Amino acid sequence: MDKHIIPALLDKYFEGLSSLEEEQQLKQFFAQPDLPADLAVYQPLFQWQVAENAPRLPDDFEEHLLAIIAEQDHKGFFRRIIMHPLSRVAAVVLLSVGMWWAYQRDLSNASAATSSINWEQYEPKTPEEALNITRNAMIMISRELNKGTSRVAKEVVKVRQLGKVN
Repeated sequence: MDKHIIPALLDKYFEGLSSLEEEQQLKQFFAQPDLPADLAVYQPLFQWQVAENAPRLPDDFEEHLLAIIAEQDHKGFFRRIIMHPLSRVAAVVLLSVGMWWAYQRDLSNASAATSSINWEQYEPKTPEEALNITRNAMIMISRELNKGTSRVAKEVVKVRQLGKVN
């Protein structure tokens, strides 16, 4: 190969304009053991490309890969068919037992708390006292409803003012 065209081919190669045939010529040229000093700096680049293209898969690679997949699929069958339904059943049982246990604890705590309260002390003794308690409750409800009504009225005024601006 002519050593004088190599710099031009290198320029085309680094600009990304070289053809596959020209790149093949460069690879063949840089595969030579004795190169000029100014071109020897590019030799590792092209030797690396040749080395990277060299590895090939063995002929029995496909059979070996299919055997591994079949072995994994066989293991997956047991997990898929047996383990998943069993784990679901175990999760449901565990959740049910936990909920039953928590409910039983709540019942025992609630019955202990309510049994200690003497509700008779809160019952009115006379009809007048019952009327007074009811009247106070109605006044409190009326006050809260009036607060809500006044808030709504203020908001309606604000909305009307927004409508006038637009």
